[in-house]
Amino acid sequence: MLGKLKRHKIKSATIMETIAAMLILMISFSAGMVIYNNILGAGVNDLAMHSGLEAEFIADSLIRSGNMEAQQLSRSGLVYEVKYTADQRNPGLVIMSVVCRDEHKKQLAENVRLIESDGKGQD
Repeated sequence: MLGKLKRHKIKSATIMETIAAMLILMISFSAGMVIYNNILGAGVNDLAMHSGLEAEFIADSLIRSGNMEAQQLSRSGLVYEVKYTADQRNPGLVIMSVVCRDEHKKQLAENVRLIESDGKGQD
């Protein structure tokens, strides 16, 4: 019986071939994970998108009310800073800036508008 086994050689991979195949698979999977993490990191942050929409809402509300005072507003744990500066090139226009920051003072969104003296705003 042992003689029969020696006559029929089984074709199989050596340990070095198996290690090389595993190494190639590990390198390709790690490259795929790096690409996946970069795609996730470059995506739109929900908080930044929400704060941008909220800054637009605040700007629209202040323009409609005719309120042109610099102020800080807190809403949903975020701080919105509203500032007004006179436009140097165009008299009669005011630049309204609404900046949203989180609790770590990181800027999440900014909304800038040109406002005419009568209160009508432009993006």
